[in-house]
Amino acid sequence: RERVLHVPPRHRAFLGEICRDLELPVRWGPEETGSLPSGPGVFAAEMQEVLSRGDLTVARIGRDTLGALSLRLREFRLRRAGAVVLRLPLEDPGTPALVEGLETRGCFVTGMLPEERLGDRLLLVRVFDGPLDYDRMIAGSDRGEWMVEQVRRNDPEGNPDR
Repeated sequence: RERVLHVPPRHRAFLGEICRDLELPVRWGPEETGSLPSGPGVFAAEMQEVLSRGDLTVARIGRDTLGALSLRLREFRLRRAGAVVLRLPLEDPGTPALVEGLETRGCFVTGMLPEERLGDRLLLVRVFDGPLDYDRMIAGSDRGEWMVEQVRRNDPEGNPDR
């Protein structure tokens, strides 16, 4: 099936390459970021104590989603999470505005998960125990090295030009 994905324009080349690699047909939503939709958002939050990681999975974006996620990020930091993984619905027109807001809070795009049952998910990470040492990361292929470099470019602590 062809997907209509909603992301800020600066992330389209990166995600487009991933979709091409996976042979996923894609169209992009409007280029303007827009705003968060009215109505309530729905998300799940879970702390993985053993991994020292928080997980936030957004099912529906609403006007309150950015504020609610910001509170959860703070709670995870207080619980000593080393990082938080966020999964946002790529087919939700509110995703670009939410990404813009999350990026101002230190989150950065790391890729996507195509999931037919739940819809495609944009992956972001907020690292608290950083910065990440990208020079020590070992990728198993040229494509893996490319992915690491793309993530480094998105990471505000890994890319001084960002």
